[in-house]
Amino acid sequence: MTERAMPSPVPVDAAAWLRGARRLVVKVGSSTVVDGRGQVRADLLDPLCSSLLDWVEGAPRRGAVLVSSGAIALGWPRLGLKRRPSTLPDKQAAAAVGQGLLMAYYEQVLGRRGRPAAQVLLTADDLRDRARFNHAHRTMEALLGRGAVPVVNENDTVAVDEIKVGDNDRLAAMVAVLIQADLLILLSDVEGLFTADPRRDPSARLIPLVAHPGDPTLGASVGQPGPMGTGGMRSKVEAARMASVNGIPTLIARAAPDVLERVASGEPCGTLFLPSPLGLRGKKRWLAFYPAEAGTVVIDAGAAQAVAQRGRSLLASGVVEVVGEFRAGSVVRLVTPAGQEVGRGIVSFGAEELRRIKGRRSHELPGLLGRVRTSWEVVHRDNLVLAAATEPAREEGA
Repeated sequence: MTERAMPSPVPVDAAAWLRGARRLVVKVGSSTVVDGRGQVRADLLDPLCSSLLDWVEGAPRRGAVLVSSGAIALGWPRLGLKRRPSTLPDKQAAAAVGQGLLMAYYEQVLGRRGRPAAQVLLTADDLRDRARFNHAHRTMEALLGRGAVPVVNENDTVAVDEIKVGDNDRLAAMVAVLIQADLLILLSDVEGLFTADPRRDPSARLIPLVAHPGDPTLGASVGQPGPMGTGGMRSKVEAARMASVNGIPTLIARAAPDVLERVASGEPCGTLFLPSPLGLRGKKRWLAFYPAEAGTVVIDAGAAQAVAQRGRSLLASGVVEVVGEFRAGSVVRLVTPAGQEVGRGIVSFGAEELRRIKGRRSHELPGLLGRVRTSWEVVHRDNLVLAAATEPAREEGA
């Protein structure tokens, strides 16, 4: 099976998810990590890290990953810049300086409790490639298994637009999927999701629970990023949607020294996004959110219906057109002739071969290709995810 059913009934409070979690991902934003003078906010982060370790040590086999912004915000004052850099080289230079300062802090504060702080720097390319994704997964498993706390950030010193994840809310969701976390917590300078932007509408009310994170109307109440961040509420909602599709609940809350204790005690805190009843697993998790497509395969209405509604594999007879050049084993988009995306999958034929067999029945293919295969699916259903699962992660850019 490639999907798993969530326990029933589904908890509707963050405390229940936190108590039952074995894997936790906590993201802290730049405004939480760094003050206006370019210094680490130790008064906030010290007790927050201590609370995180209290949770880890509160039950066997628990592990936590910290996704931390702040490298650029820490680095640019050390370079003598007057304000946050706007050019890519200056941002990368600031990140190079600030990342070392950031890790020195985490090594110190986590080391007091005997926990190693493990620096993990990622780009989108590290997760798009299936082999590199698996390597990252195994590394994280080894770190968590040995009691370390991975501290994850985007590798800003080398990342350019083509390989950037975009923001650390999205990165945190990707890491939650990577390690198969049980709960994602996004901490920043916001209380949670409101009915409207509270900075502009004094009547805006906090939404304590989002049962259906895929609801498109949620986008109406999001605001803009703060002066030190790149995300804002929109990126947090999109991260929650990504996690939800993968069966992972998300809590968005204001960062405070005692926020984890308040959550654990059952105190109403922030906005909880419930997970989808069916979460993607294994290869389909990777397919849904990480890889860059190598090409596009246009399929007819009958094939689209069979794939989307009846859970069938894609056969050559349903292929109308092949766009792009790719090899067998590449990831391709499946679209209708009208351009509507049906899904994404790993193709069993290269583009040249697929053009030769498109529209043909399976019994014709050995003669056309001059060889015999054990299976003739163009995209097997086990190597395919539908567009409904991928849309949340594809909407939000940097």
